[in-house]
Amino acid sequence: MSVLFAATYPERVTHLVLVGGWIRASMPDDVWHEVLERAVKAWGTGQVLKNVFKSQATNADAVAQLAKLEKFSSTPGALRTYSTDRSTSARSCRRYIFRPSCCIAAPTRRSTSRSGAR
Repeated sequence: MSVLFAATYPERVTHLVLVGGWIRASMPDDVWHEVLERAVKAWGTGQVLKNVFKSQATNADAVAQLAKLEKFSSTPGALRTYSTDRSTSARSCRRYIFRPSCCIAAPTRRSTSRSGAR
């Protein structure tokens, strides 16, 4: 949504920073749905730190903070709904982003493809 907003209202955006995002997961649909179901089951527990921020996975305070953020930001059902539509992509918006942009992803993240980065 932030990419679309930046492309639609460039006069209202000074910078764009995307953290932990991807253009599209490069895995077969059956594997994607398995990963998604695990994420839905773990939603609200903060367990995503084990995959995204491994250095914080044993930090109980960080896990509790992320669990709270997950619970307040969305529901497991909404996560499933947002994530099952793999036809959407930010690629078409890239040429309309005229502000300094930065995409941050964990270097060990398996689902992140840097081949399309610019």
